Amino acid sequence: MTSPNKANHTAQRSPSGSVPFFIYLILAIVIMQANSWIIPIIGWLDIPFGYFRTYFHEMSHGLAALLTGGEAGPFVQNLNGGGHILILGGWPVVTLFAGYAGTFIFGALIYLMAADGNHRRSSLLSHFIAGIVALTAIFWVRDLITAGIVLFIILSFGLLGRWDNMITHSLFRFIGMFVVLSGIYAPTWQYFYLLRGDQTSDAGQLALQTGIPAVIWIGLWVLCGFLTLLLMYRWEKRGGL
Repeated sequence: MTSPNKANHTAQRSPSGSVPFFIYLILAIVIMQANSWIIPIIGWLDIPFGYFRTYFHEMSHGLAALLTGGEAGPFVQNLNGGGHILILGGWPVVTLFAGYAGTFIFGALIYLMAADGNHRRSSLLSHFIAGIVALTAIFWVRDLITAGIVLFIILSFGLLGRWDNMITHSLFRFIGMFVVLSGIYAPTWQYFYLLRGDQTSDAGQLALQTGIPAVIWIGLWVLCGFLTLLLMYRWEKRGGL
């Protein structure tokens, strides 16, 4: 016999649970690889979703620098989806590792926030993330292009916080999945830079700082990413909170 509270919880979760976890996984892979697979039009979708990926990656570098006594900014976001942030001081090992690690954390939070059937809770978390983006942007953003892109990110989170429906929940579940998968995929490309002797990547710089081979850092990021996916899947499978 189902209790009233359980029935209500199930009813609230039905919109966000209408598309299985693995469907979002496949869709994210297709969009990430669309250009490589020469799929017309779809490949362009990598750019707007890439804005989320880039900001959370660079924001994680910046926050790690601040937490370890350094400075961060300005942050520059390019129209093609790329970007960078200037880091001064801080603990290099932490700040370098935090880029992809933070991508996994924020990506998972976005996904689980959208998959949560409790709209009040998901709305609060959505506004909390938007607040972090807005606060960091105030101190780090100095050009109009970056400001416009960051404003797009902030307003996007406002959608989920304001409208509780299948479209917004599905969109942000996809964004969360896309951000996490990007954090897994992007470090693997650093290996090819290392083969050319380029040590400017995060993995290359970590190798210089610690003496631990860059390939180990790449593998650690990939492992963390897959563990994040596993936690997301298990969280959703057992019905969330």
